[in-house]
Amino acid sequence: MERIIETPLGNIILRPQKLEDVPFVEAYLFDSDPEFLESIGFKLSALSDRNDFRSKIENRIKNTAEGEIPVQIIAEFEGRAISHTWLEIGEGVKNAHFHIYEENLRGKGLGVLILKSALEMLMDAHKVQKLYIEPKADNVRMIRLLEKCGFKNIGPSVYKNPQVGELEATKFEVCI
Repeated sequence: MERIIETPLGNIILRPQKLEDVPFVEAYLFDSDPEFLESIGFKLSALSDRNDFRSKIENRIKNTAEGEIPVQIIAEFEGRAISHTWLEIGEGVKNAHFHIYEENLRGKGLGVLILKSALEMLMDAHKVQKLYIEPKADNVRMIRLLEKCGFKNIGPSVYKNPQVGELEATKFEVCI
């Protein structure tokens, strides 16, 4: 499961997460500006410590069975993980999450290309026809991105997440 997409900056590889991606995800969550993370809905107090977080991610990757369909797609650019799209599937829950790790890569037009392609890959693989993305209500950049992708704005919602609690959000429906 891999796809190459052409972008204004060069080719980006979309693929399942690997162990070598963990330091990039870890750095994004633990080294980013805390105000930025709060602005997109992360409650820093809800994150485990850095070593525990790294161990959980590494164990999830190691314990993924051969041939198991991934729920997370990494965007790789110039040999490093720069973004992830994650499908949250559970009983009655079908949500997606999207993050670009490097501040200097945001606002360059990569989001639409990466997000739409990664969601298409994940939704096809998991046979999901409809899901939701619920950014924090004041996360203007993400809301604009979802609108540019052509996803349907359903309106205000309350996003409930065990790691961060409840957030005032804007709910988008994604059908691919």
